[in-house]
Amino acid sequence: MSNQLGSLPAGLFQGLPNLRVIKLQHNRLSELPPDLFSGLTKLELLELWDNQLTALPSGFFSEVTKLRQLGLNNNTLTLLPFGTFEGLALLKSLDLSHNQLSLLPSDFCDTLTSLEYLNLAYNKLSSSVKCETNIINILFTPQDP
Repeated sequence: MSNQLGSLPAGLFQGLPNLRVIKLQHNRLSELPPDLFSGLTKLELLELWDNQLTALPSGFFSEVTKLRQLGLNNNTLTLLPFGTFEGLALLKSLDLSHNQLSLLPSDFCDTLTSLEYLNLAYNKLSSSVKCETNIINILFTPQDP
C-alpha cells in the first residue's frame, strides 16, 4: 500500500516519545526535516524504503539511539556524509540496497558496532566493506547491469 506522501512536516512526531515503530515506506519522500526523529528515544524500527531520498544529513539519526532496524533500500541515495549513523551503536540490521552509493562514510564501521546484517547490494560501490565488527551477513553485489 502506498500513501504517495511527498513531504513530512517538521515536528510530526513531537509529543510521541514512546513511539517504537515508524513505517514510511512506499511513498515519494525526497527529503526529510532534519529534526524529524527528535525526542524519539524509544524508536526501534524505522522503515524508509522505496521512497526518493537522495541524501541524509550528518547526525540525522543521532537521537534514535535505541534503533535496531533501519530500512533505507530502494531510494536514490548517492551520498552518506560522515556522522550519518552517529548514535546508532545498537543498530542490528541496515538495508542500503538498491541505491546509488559509490562510497560509505569513513566512520561507517566505527559507528555501527552492533550491526549483524548489512545489505549493500545493487549500489555503485567499487570495493567491498571491510569492518572488524560482528557483522554476520553482508550482502554485496555490483550495480544492476
